[in-house]
Amino acid sequence: YVDGRSGCMSSVIRGDDNFDTGVNGKLLQARTFSLAGSAQNTTQATWFDTGVSIAVTPVSANSILLVHCSHSVGIVAGSSHQRIDFRVIESGGTEVYRYDFLGRDGSGGGLITRNVGGSGVFVNSDLNAKTFKAQIQKAAGNSSETGSIYYRWYTGAVHTITVLEIDAS
Repeated sequence: YVDGRSGCMSSVIRGDDNFDTGVNGKLLQARTFSLAGSAQNTTQATWFDTGVSIAVTPVSANSILLVHCSHSVGIVAGSSHQRIDFRVIESGGTEVYRYDFLGRDGSGGGLITRNVGGSGVFVNSDLNAKTFKAQIQKAAGNSSETGSIYYRWYTGAVHTITVLEIDAS
């Protein structure tokens, strides 16, 4: 249906095959942050910020924040494997998305590149500002899992994080 007052169009299918014309599911806001790629790298084993982050102040205390991150990395072989962990977390520590042991088993290779993007949902219950950020570590925080991690791979690439606030009332 199209709400003539707001111009909002939505349709929600219920279990009884009828369409619900309620307002929940309405997009309240959309925010995007992009960061240019570079050859920055580290050998740090534990979680660190990639620089891809976004701050959002919810407009509703009863909403869902859909977070999507598109990110590329370069992974150099370690002494045992060539794997990393990737996550997007909210400033309070809640993991919104996580991908573990990304890469390949074994250490017999040069640099490999991977897209570590994904989406996750954060259930919001207040109007306090939140920051969502991408983080990487060597797989399981083990220093032998990979050598260097090029965490903003590569010059000319664009790494993006997007937050959609959706009404849940």
